[in-house]
Amino acid sequence: METGTNLEQQITEMEQALAAKRAQLEGQQTAGEISALPSEKETLHEVVGEKITELAPAGSRPAQSGAGLLPGVSVAPADPPAYLSPELKDKVQALVSVAFSKSLAEAVQLLAEENNPALNDAFHDVLTDQFYEELLKQGKLKPI
Repeated sequence: METGTNLEQQITEMEQALAAKRAQLEGQQTAGEISALPSEKETLHEVVGEKITELAPAGSRPAQSGAGLLPGVSVAPADPPAYLSPELKDKVQALVSVAFSKSLAEAVQLLAEENNPALNDAFHDVLTDQFYEELLKQGKLKPI
């Protein structure tokens, strides 16, 4: 089934991107540029955000939540996640379904058409959670 193959391919790509980012962060820690490594989930969040930005159509690059923060520094949101709001929940789930059943690039294209920063943040958060859960399920990450 193509959907399963596509999902496996995307999981593999995320796993490779996560490993590369972790190696980069470990190098920065060794060089004294950062004091502590972020959790794998925080790193995955950054990797997913970079992938969303990379896939966004030119001229409609969505802003990454937390962009500009130093590696290893996380900011706890004061409000509940945006994807819990009823108006975004269905849209986010539809985008995540497209990302997993078709491609992340197609989901990002649809996201760009919405031009909604709250939807972008919500999609980014939920997609990170979904990839994280899938990587845990496959034993490629250990729970934090």
